Amino acid sequence: MSANDNNDIDLAKAFYLATGGSEADWGVTPLSVKAALTKAVQEKDDLTRIATKDSLTGLPNKYAFDQVTSALKQSGEKAGVFVLDLNKFKPINDTYGHDVGDMFLKVISERMHSVIRHSEDGRTNDQVFRWGGDEFVVVCPGCDADDMSGIENKIMSCFDREISVTRGEEKIAHHLGTSIGGVHYENGLTDNTFAEVDQVLKARKDEARESRETVILSMNKNM
Repeated sequence: MSANDNNDIDLAKAFYLATGGSEADWGVTPLSVKAALTKAVQEKDDLTRIATKDSLTGLPNKYAFDQVTSALKQSGEKAGVFVLDLNKFKPINDTYGHDVGDMFLKVISERMHSVIRHSEDGRTNDQVFRWGGDEFVVVCPGCDADDMSGIENKIMSCFDREISVTRGEEKIAHHLGTSIGGVHYENGLTDNTFAEVDQVLKARKDEARESRETVILSMNKNM
């Protein structure tokens, strides 16, 4: 029996006790009941994973973002948040179809995930979220204001080189640009974190729309 199996059984037992069962009864509960409870726990975990993952890219989605930012808000931990909006992505969908557009989004997702910070102790693990469409969010727990430009440079390095995908025997390659807004929070995130960062993005977006230049504005939020 694997460690995961043991964990599932422990969770099933905890659920059984929480719903009125007794410790003594658990020892004589039929295996079929234990199996049903264990399956229910496993299915709940599966549903949680599905609900917080973007089905296209495999990145965490906006529901996962809510969970992460809620925890950061409560902890008061400093953090940086970026919102990215791809430039001129719609013509790719219009010209080649959404299947090719989806391929581009997958490549971009993989690139961004590969350049964000991953520490062995897990304390500086940044996360890339797919917000929807061609919009992404990056959350950087524990980063200092001085770290913002370095993280931004790594994110933007994903767009320095051409993106190439293959559909059948057809090779499709394009450069994509992006507009980016960043906000540094010194004392924990707020209830309106996404809206605040998105406002920064929109304020500068027009300046980046017609080029591959990256525009970033970092602000200290001292709450």
